[in-house]
Amino acid sequence: MYYLKHNGEKLDICEQDIFTECLACGKEFVVDEFFALTSDEAFDVFGSRLYCDECHNKHRADEKLIADRYGIPMEQVQEIVLSGMNRGITREAALVGARLALSTAHGGNELFSMEDVAAAIGGTVDDVAMMIQEEKISPAFVRPAPDFEFLFQ
Repeated sequence: MYYLKHNGEKLDICEQDIFTECLACGKEFVVDEFFALTSDEAFDVFGSRLYCDECHNKHRADEKLIADRYGIPMEQVQEIVLSGMNRGITREAALVGARLALSTAHGGNELFSMEDVAAAIGGTVDDVAMMIQEEKISPAFVRPAPDFEFLFQ
């Protein structure tokens, strides 16, 4: 039996009582199948951060969009993103890196939003706007194709 101690009182731990906050949006949620996660030797209880279902699904949609754009298996995109995250960068920055690497490898171009750049440099959109002004860069204003607008809502 596992339990927590608070002010000398034992508090039983059961799966439906284990909560965390989403790494992306901060929403509190129950960690489903916590004990199944912890049975995996590679799982680090204290070093791991989880996503709520909504953010998890959004990230999967982003990865699928990248995979479809470059004609590679989604698993390969996930490996690239995970590789970046294992090196200490955020998922958002890893997605930007995957897009940049794949566009370069395929001889193409990629447009990045100010939010993308902010995620990649670990700054804010205001930081990016200031950098653009300082460097006298002319930003491009684009609108997503109607089929992809759901990604930006």
